[in-house]
Amino acid sequence: MVKKNKRGRLDDGSPNPVDVAVGKKICERRNELGWSMEKLSSALGLTFQQIQKYEKGANRVSASRLYDISKVLGVGIDYFFADIDDEAAKKSPRQVLSSEILEKFDDPMTWEESKTLAQAYYQIKDRELARTMLELMMSISSSSDKENELF
Repeated sequence: MVKKNKRGRLDDGSPNPVDVAVGKKICERRNELGWSMEKLSSALGLTFQQIQKYEKGANRVSASRLYDISKVLGVGIDYFFADIDDEAAKKSPRQVLSSEILEKFDDPMTWEESKTLAQAYYQIKDRELARTMLELMMSISSSSDKENELF
């Protein structure tokens, strides 16, 4: 049996809570402006049924479409995500990331600053000087650790 792509839906088939929250914000802003679904759909070149599906979270809003919606409604993209509570975000299927994947982002070796430092180090033509710089940095690092232990 082939497993159907659920396109970001929950295991029970219900819409992703983040999509529902974004849809509510679209509806909220549209109503603040006193616009009908027809007016918003016309401004975006869509059918009112598509707006209705977005607002209920039945259809996901693509990044480019959300950008267009934000411009038409006169708000920034962050407006649609500002009130999403932690519970809704945790229920999103994409939040089921392993801690190993999340820890990867905390690895200093993946930081841009580390990459720049390594590039600069290897561009030092005098390798003896490069080694001295490395030892200096290691010494500073060690003394910082000892200072932190005192506090």
